[in-house]
Amino acid sequence: QKTESEKKRNVIIMNNSNEQLLDPAFEAMLRGIIRGDCVHNGSREIAVDELKLKRLVAVLCRHGDAMPLVTLDLDGQRVDGAALAVLIGCDRHLEELRVRRCRGVLGAACAVAVGRNETIRVLEVAGWMGGRYWEAAFARNRAIKQLTLGKPAGHQGDPTHAHALAGIRDNASIEDLTLRFGVDHALAIGDLLKYNGTIQRFSMHNANINNEFLRELATVVASQRLALRTLRLSLNNIGDDGCVPLARIVRACVRLEQLLLAHNDIHHDGIVVLARAIGEHANLRVVDLSGNEIGDEGVRALGYDAVACSKTIERLDIANCHVTVDGALALADALRRNRSLRVLRIDHNSGVGERGVVALADALAVHPQIKQVHLNDVGGGVVGARALADMMRDNNNIEVLQLDFNRIGAQGAAAIADVIASTDSQLRELHLNQNGIGDDGAVALAKAIHKGRGKHRMRRLDLANNGITAIGARALTGLLADDEAKHLEHIQLGNNAIGDQGAQLIANALASNSTLRRLYLRKTGIGRRGAVALAQCIVGNPKCGLRKLSCGHRLDTLIDTVAAPKSAKQSHWHCPWLNHVRHVVHQQTPLHDDEQSSC
Repeated sequence: QKTESEKKRNVIIMNNSNEQLLDPAFEAMLRGIIRGDCVHNGSREIAVDELKLKRLVAVLCRHGDAMPLVTLDLDGQRVDGAALAVLIGCDRHLEELRVRRCRGVLGAACAVAVGRNETIRVLEVAGWMGGRYWEAAFARNRAIKQLTLGKPAGHQGDPTHAHALAGIRDNASIEDLTLRFGVDHALAIGDLLKYNGTIQRFSMHNANINNEFLRELATVVASQRLALRTLRLSLNNIGDDGCVPLARIVRACVRLEQLLLAHNDIHHDGIVVLARAIGEHANLRVVDLSGNEIGDEGVRALGYDAVACSKTIERLDIANCHVTVDGALALADALRRNRSLRVLRIDHNSGVGERGVVALADALAVHPQIKQVHLNDVGGGVVGARALADMMRDNNNIEVLQLDFNRIGAQGAAAIADVIASTDSQLRELHLNQNGIGDDGAVALAKAIHKGRGKHRMRRLDLANNGITAIGARALTGLLADDEAKHLEHIQLGNNAIGDQGAQLIANALASNSTLRRLYLRKTGIGRRGAVALAQCIVGNPKCGLRKLSCGHRLDTLIDTVAAPKSAKQSHWHCPWLNHVRHVVHQQTPLHDDEQSSC
């Protein structure tokens, strides 16, 4: 039914010898990208628009196996369905294809190409239509492992969309399924989960799920034994009414290990029902209820019916759940009877306060399995920091401690530093963003890590927004010189008044460092002089392992330009910031006179 001009256009697209589509400069760049010569981290990835997609098809048809394209991401572009179908058919190396938020329709041609393809392992499509064609494609394909089916074109309630779900039901290879539509097809989705035994991870994140959908779904699956291991229903509108059928679904998923229900407008009444199903489950390991207003009563029910009873839960996330000191006390009591929890996240519950943090620290001090404690923005203060320091003194299994936005000050930082220096702490990550520790706190932490460098394995240190100046930077750079902290890989010092003087000190330390991988210095008052010093230390240190250096957009471009000669010569230099270098080259962005002289 296409016009003669459309037919001619498609012939041009698929004509292997057509030179009108092949600009020599573009083809050279394209071949370099596909071969991995021009892409960061050595990966063969490319994101193209509609015109480049047509050219890409022609290039692949001409060169075939000489240019294996592994990943193609078409995000936000207008996609020509016929050209994409030809590409899927001619590229026998394509393993990952993502067509999301695109302006265009993927119809029968793309469906047929997907059905015949034997290499694609990860597929994400949106704007599709022709449910019967996609049904045949999914039923036939035996290579796809991870499928994300976005919103189809046309009316969301179109009954033909259910045909695609029937094809997934008959598929024997998909293990990870994400649906971004389907609220009108609850029975078809239930039928899919009932009869497909290979799907391990199922997600309907931000898919407008409500209690009516869950009620219909529960009628199909409640009496079954589903094979799901991960159920993700975050960012929906489940509410308290939806928790009743949801609890039935959770019980039907006898192998379920992860239950992710963040931001679903669940309150106390709903969590009471869910807590019983969670506590009775024999395999559940991860529970995410963040962003739900469950309050103190909900936490009390969760602690009594789930945390205290479960022998399998390893991660509990109740961040931003309107928890106050009463809820923290109830949770602390439940933790004393728990023996399985490894990760506890209570971030952004400012009502917990010092008293709540002290109670939690006392409970965690004798916990045999806890590894990670996340208490960002809970109002812990200096008293809370000291209580957590005493907890780490008694329990040296803590590997990650997050205390961002707690105003612990230099005294709180000193208490934590004393534990690091005087015990065999296993702490690997310490996050103290925006705590006002100042230079005194930074110096105390640097000395502690330096003193225990032979027995500690600190990998990540976050001290952003803490009023640190060049004095604190000098103490911290002592950790980088001569690889004294051999395991330190990530340092965050953003929003501190370090200035060019501090940048020069850091550059001198980096000149002999080979372990640091990421360094963040955004909004630290560093000017061109400090940025050039940092770039020169990268060029002058052949063992430099730095993969990410961030000082702000303009300074990043300057650093990239100075460091580019080394990056171009050494193939092992994997730096994501080379993207900015190529942007400067391709867009011919001029540097200011003073920047050119500095370079």
